[in-house]
Amino acid sequence: MAPPRSRNFGFSRRAQLGLFASYVVAVGGIVVALVMLILANLYPASYNSVIGFITDCTSPWSRLGHGVVTLLDNTRDNVAGYIKAGSENIRLKKELEHRQSDLVQLQLLKADNGKLKRLLNLVDHTPEKIAVGHIIGSPLATSNRRTAIIDIGSSSGVTSGMPVLAAEGLVGRVLATGHFSARILLLIDPSNTLPVKIARSGVAALAAGRGDGPLDVRPLIAGQSPFQKGDLLVTSGTGGIYPPDIPVAFVTALNNDGAVALPVVNPASVDYIMVEKIFEPDAPPEPSLADKMPSQKLSRKKAAKNNPTARAVTQPLAGQAADNPVNSNSASPVSNKSR
Repeated sequence: MAPPRSRNFGFSRRAQLGLFASYVVAVGGIVVALVMLILANLYPASYNSVIGFITDCTSPWSRLGHGVVTLLDNTRDNVAGYIKAGSENIRLKKELEHRQSDLVQLQLLKADNGKLKRLLNLVDHTPEKIAVGHIIGSPLATSNRRTAIIDIGSSSGVTSGMPVLAAEGLVGRVLATGHFSARILLLIDPSNTLPVKIARSGVAALAAGRGDGPLDVRPLIAGQSPFQKGDLLVTSGTGGIYPPDIPVAFVTALNNDGAVALPVVNPASVDYIMVEKIFEPDAPPEPSLADKMPSQKLSRKKAAKNNPTARAVTQPLAGQAADNPVNSNSASPVSNKSR
């Protein structure tokens, strides 16, 4: 039987359903973005809670992705090493003919020993530690934030603001926490500013992230630049949060405003990280009574000098005492008799 003439050959229900689904996804994404924007500006606490929940939900996938990337990197390195071994076999045989086995064993032991020493120094020499973990990936990052995700959260005692360290030095601070994971703000983030000092001279300065790797360092005192290439910058402990004397960066270049420094820690190559308690500097001691007395006498002299009434009363009394020496002398026999 011939098909009806009114049939529309361009009609496709599947194409219409696909177009409708794309509209629904687009509108839903816009709504979610508007809700997150409103929470970020009006309700920061709720926004951090939502981000923490999202971090908890995505941390298993981040861990899985990190494991897959590590496996691929190791496979690539093994394959590359296997291929390269064929071309270098002759040279290695001549060089390590008598000591190859001992040299390989010594190198392995040296590498393991260095890693264990760094881990031991990180854990044992930091009495204010909270927990030790790993960097497992990056969160839902925007273009202007430099953050990372660690695999320890509030269940391990981690809270917002705590400093994050590696064996080499400072990594950043905790920005938001979930139950089993947390988001940290790296040193290179543009909003991250911390007080530092030059380890060589102790001169204080401020280091701020640039977002692209290095740090901008500015001295606190105007004048001649106190920086030199190769200077090590460490935390000063001023203002709290970061404990003092933690390595931060090395000065790599000088400019008119100060210097440019490269962080000592590369988060992409960190094996272990540690979260510490927020550092609280000691309060200055209260002045003693002996220190207060000179200031009190000085304040009294200043008050008498600035008060004309006090001077007018004091001068007549002094004059009366000088004009009546008899009264003062006559009072002494009476006092002697009474004694």
